[in-house]
Amino acid sequence: MRLPAIALSALVCAGVLAGCTTAPVGSRVRGLSIGNRPVAATDTLEVVINSYRAAGGGVFPHLADAPRVREIDRPMVELLVDHLANHGTIKPVATDNWAFAPPLLERVAPARPAPAN
Repeated sequence: MRLPAIALSALVCAGVLAGCTTAPVGSRVRGLSIGNRPVAATDTLEVVINSYRAAGGGVFPHLADAPRVREIDRPMVELLVDHLANHGTIKPVATDNWAFAPPLLERVAPARPAPAN
């Protein structure tokens, strides 16, 4: 079985239902929500990305020409150290904020019959 390519980045504070990358551009994300509210096509969002993505890295060449709201010219490791110094220990929590949508889900993890009792 050959699986489709997946290019996914984490969206913190957002829920994402990802579809197949072979779907047409504009229909690959099947669901997007913030604070349990679906994001509408008319909503405007500011998204923070690293310099690799901002330069068009991965499968996101369109980001190289996207408008910039703000650029922070400090290494990511410095930003993380500052955050930890100001806020202390980070306690990771699984948020279950993304999932694969069918038909990709069946191709990645085929449904298994329920175990017999």
